[in-house]
Amino acid sequence: MTLPSISPVLAFAAITGIIGTLQYFTQAAVAASVASGQVTGGGISDTFGYPEGSTFTYPLWLYVVGFRYHVLGYANVLAVVLFVVSMTATVLLRRFKEFTR
Repeated sequence: MTLPSISPVLAFAAITGIIGTLQYFTQAAVAASVASGQVTGGGISDTFGYPEGSTFTYPLWLYVVGFRYHVLGYANVLAVVLFVVSMTATVLLRRFKEFTR
């Protein structure tokens, strides 16, 4: 098995890994709720980001802006920025993959 023969698999793993990393929501929300000791049944928790904002991720910020503060236009802009960042990372990785041929 040589590197050129598995490079498409490595590229796919890198792209899906970056996109998955940009979408951390549930893990941070559950970790903050458990760490604060105030596990709730759902909804918008006051413990997002506990302790001291260390678990406050970009998708959590998007969710809080849209559903707690009801500023849907701003949340939409945040979602578009998240899409642009993930698309830029994908394009850069694909170009780097083509460059290494």
